[in-house]
Amino acid sequence: MPEQIPAHDPQEIFHAGIERAGRHWLAFFQKAPRDPEIWARCGGHALRALIWCADSPGHGELATDLVTALESHVMQLGHWHEWESMLRRVIARVADTVDVARLWDMNGYLAMVLARMHQLDEAIALMQRSYEMAGARQDTVQQQGVLVALSEAYLNARSFDLALRCAEDATALAVVFGDPVKEADALTNAARALLDLGDVAEAQRRLERALALTIAAGSVVWEAKARLFLGHAAGAVGDWALALARFHEALPLVAGYHDEVGRATVLSNMGRALTELGRWDEATVTLEEAIRVLRYHGNSPAEAVARQRLETLQARRGG
Repeated sequence: MPEQIPAHDPQEIFHAGIERAGRHWLAFFQKAPRDPEIWARCGGHALRALIWCADSPGHGELATDLVTALESHVMQLGHWHEWESMLRRVIARVADTVDVARLWDMNGYLAMVLARMHQLDEAIALMQRSYEMAGARQDTVQQQGVLVALSEAYLNARSFDLALRCAEDATALAVVFGDPVKEADALTNAARALLDLGDVAEAQRRLERALALTIAAGSVVWEAKARLFLGHAAGAVGDWALALARFHEALPLVAGYHDEVGRATVLSNMGRALTELGRWDEATVTLEEAIRVLRYHGNSPAEAVARQRLETLQARRGG
């Protein structure tokens, strides 16, 4: 039987209500699909419960578990600025009260959102600290995940040699513990670095391997990523018709798992391919839609890329 709370103790009643709210939304979002409509109805309530749990003594573990349940929903829907602020608040409140594993998760989530927002110095520092923490516990699975994240951060920082080194180390670890999806993710990042280093043939080979692994595993998210960068590889050798076909393959996959920022990123790449093919009207509509979505979600770096592509299109069309 649950312990009875004295009716005359309002503080205990309040804290019990906080715990009930936190546990309700924890259970709900552990099972809920990543759907914009569900988030629109329920996300605000869950975030308020998270704040209450973080700010109330004795609820630190519940707060961090709720962060873990909400993280994939928030990141795929693109509410990154709000999430950064929320993570900083939770970490500040609970860092001294939760175990190392939970704190490792919180630092990883913060590093990821900072990397997405191109706050790269802080993101890389957090990732390197997480890698050291995982190494101290001899947790190769966590080390592999951090190496993938580091490779993406170095890609954004245009440090392609470092990105390649991290991605290849991550690939080797994934092979050791036999996870084909993690291997595919690392292969894709290695290919991205190779594209920027000018080795298109090797990049394409690794992307084809990543695509085969993701299809066999039924991993739609990483399949979409592999198809997207196969489009980049085709564009790198000037085959814009093939690039557009690859982007078209990725688009319904990304839309299917409700990643609006990812969808806009694919649209931005489609806009560039359409421009190179001289399909001006289609390119304009596609890039304008990408800009609209990226602006709404606050992804300024990706929005700037899409705007530059639209300006290039307008200049070429006008000339």
